[in-house]
Amino acid sequence: MIRIYKCKACEKIHLEAGNALIHFPTLQRLRQYLDYLETIDAPHYAALNRKKGLSKDVFLPVDGSTVNIAFSVNEFETMKNVIRNYLSENGKCPLRCGNFLELQVIKWN
Repeated sequence: MIRIYKCKACEKIHLEAGNALIHFPTLQRLRQYLDYLETIDAPHYAALNRKKGLSKDVFLPVDGSTVNIAFSVNEFETMKNVIRNYLSENGKCPLRCGNFLELQVIKWN
């Protein structure tokens, strides 16, 4: 599942993608992250990584550490779509993508 929302407690934007949780202090930083994601040629890396026998295709480094977040091409594209939709609403509408099939608006109480 992928979901994105602004936390009322800490005021950060949280992007949950599978087991990964990424925090962004502002919408601007989230936009910058999306700009970075847009530069990644997912099909190219998918072809390379399939030759290596890896089960995931796209690997994103986490802050220069030895940790990477791994996605299939579909998961990667879905994550970008979730971020795009969230930004198009200026962060006013939390979004979730369950099973990477469709985007849904989450109603928070």
